[in-house]
Amino acid sequence: KVLGARLLTELERVAGLADSSAFAGLLSAFAGWLGRVSGLQEVVVAVPRAGQLVEGRTNLVGHCVRTMPLRLVADASLSFDALIRLNQDRIIEAFEHPNLTYATLLKELPLPRDASRPPLVNVMFNLDRAMDPVELPFTGLTYSLSSVPRVAESFDFFMNAFREGPSLRLECQYNSGLFERATVGAWLGSFEAFLEGVARRPGD
Repeated sequence: KVLGARLLTELERVAGLADSSAFAGLLSAFAGWLGRVSGLQEVVVAVPRAGQLVEGRTNLVGHCVRTMPLRLVADASLSFDALIRLNQDRIIEAFEHPNLTYATLLKELPLPRDASRPPLVNVMFNLDRAMDPVELPFTGLTYSLSSVPRVAESFDFFMNAFREGPSLRLECQYNSGLFERATVGAWLGSFEAFLEGVARRPGD
């Protein structure tokens, strides 16, 4: 699913009016949409964050990513303006504790364990940096970027968003034992419609 430049610009404008980043705006919208799909007033969504800088290992090469669960407001009775302001505070607070790892958090929480799924959180959201081949600093090297289909996923539902020129592409990985392809496709259409609504009427 590709979100057009007009919608993306409107969403960034709405986030800016709420003194929020584009990431917090999209994540709050994702949480609000999850609340409408699930009927929950709060949802726990994992976001990935880089681990090198936390440890001071800036020269380390590798996929050093930590899972950070966020407890977000998803109350359907709230306007998007209210939702984004509440979640912005929660997101900032979470990022102020970079040394609290997912594993450490699980040790502190008396949660039931199920070997078929990760504890605490089973939904992930990510906003990737724009990967423009023109801007990447590989002088004299010819290369291309492409997505690699995944055959396994750690979470029941993972939405990855990344810039594609002036637009935003949404990709989903999901547990095919729980969800059908048609269901996930319908969800993407529903999420786009939700974004269109909050972009037009963020105070509703």
